[in-house]
Amino acid sequence: MEERLFALGQTNWLRYLYGRMNCSFNEFGENLVSFITFNYDRTIEHFLHTALCNTYKKHPELCAEQMSRIPIVHLHGRLGRLPWQGGSARPYEAAELNPNDLFIALNGIKIIHEDPTGDRDKDFQEAKRLLDEAERIYFLGFGFDATNVKRLGLDKLRGNRIDVRATAYGFTTSEIQEIAQRIENRITLHQDVDCISLMRTNVQW
Repeated sequence: MEERLFALGQTNWLRYLYGRMNCSFNEFGENLVSFITFNYDRTIEHFLHTALCNTYKKHPELCAEQMSRIPIVHLHGRLGRLPWQGGSARPYEAAELNPNDLFIALNGIKIIHEDPTGDRDKDFQEAKRLLDEAERIYFLGFGFDATNVKRLGLDKLRGNRIDVRATAYGFTTSEIQEIAQRIENRITLHQDVDCISLMRTNVQW
């Protein structure tokens, strides 16, 4: 899996994004970008940290300091912290899973309260804060499930943005119309556009 993560070439949106974030090492953490994900995996932080270490030939701890300045919010939890993040951690990939790795992974997964309007979860609160403060918002591979739309307040996004767009790869025209109504037309949906295509042709850098 790790080999695929770094070997997708021109179709790898993380590699493309990392290239756009290019700057001096000490300025990397100043990139004005945040990530909100429903995924349990640690792919975003693992990719960026590994790329930093390899690009600048810096110690993992120094790269971890830069990474700590870039918000990455896992709304449903994550499969444990990565070794460079400290605390109870497990590798991104391991030859074999042991009971301790499984325990760490299971403890990192969150059970989300069913009430989509509830504000009990601090990660959802942080995500809504980031969305509210952002000038540009890009949704990659998001399904716009009605509950998640409500949880994040996407039907109430403030209108004075520079850019708010989303991939709608594989959605039919009728599905896009339904989603547009659900989000009250606050997000531009790009039909049959995948993540890398959106970033290359529609993202304002």
